[in-house]
Amino acid sequence: MPAAMDESLELRPHWLTLAALLYVTAMGFLVAATVWLTSKPNDGGRLVASAGLLVGVLALVMAVRMRLILTPSGYRFRALWRGRLVSWTAIEAFYPDIPPTGVYWMPRVRPPMPRTPWEWLMAINATGYRHLPLFGPSRAYMVETLNAWLERFAPTPPRS
Repeated sequence: MPAAMDESLELRPHWLTLAALLYVTAMGFLVAATVWLTSKPNDGGRLVASAGLLVGVLALVMAVRMRLILTPSGYRFRALWRGRLVSWTAIEAFYPDIPPTGVYWMPRVRPPMPRTPWEWLMAINATGYRHLPLFGPSRAYMVETLNAWLERFAPTPPRS
């Protein structure tokens, strides 16, 4: 098997991202416990407690499972499930995003300018998946690492 096929890199979330997810977990469990202990069996408190417990569990699972996986074919952002593979050939370059998020990337082939309100909504929604949370020790490290992988594995170098 070629060496490039075995090559991959997994980046863990920045500690602030983990801290925020653990905070949401604690608050979800706190709401669930408080409502469960103070509500009567036949009012809507049990539903609120269940929702708080669900939020807490989901945030905890995200804190454990969240990864940015770099492979020779592209990157995969995994929050809860496997995530979508974005090919290096679709990406022009990575740039630092505004805090608290990590980076965003620009596509090589830009979509046409939207004309109708529906097209604008779809275009805005499509740009959301190009923003990645902060992984690794810093935003500069993340941009440098992603652009190095892009230069190494994209068939043509990114335009500057």
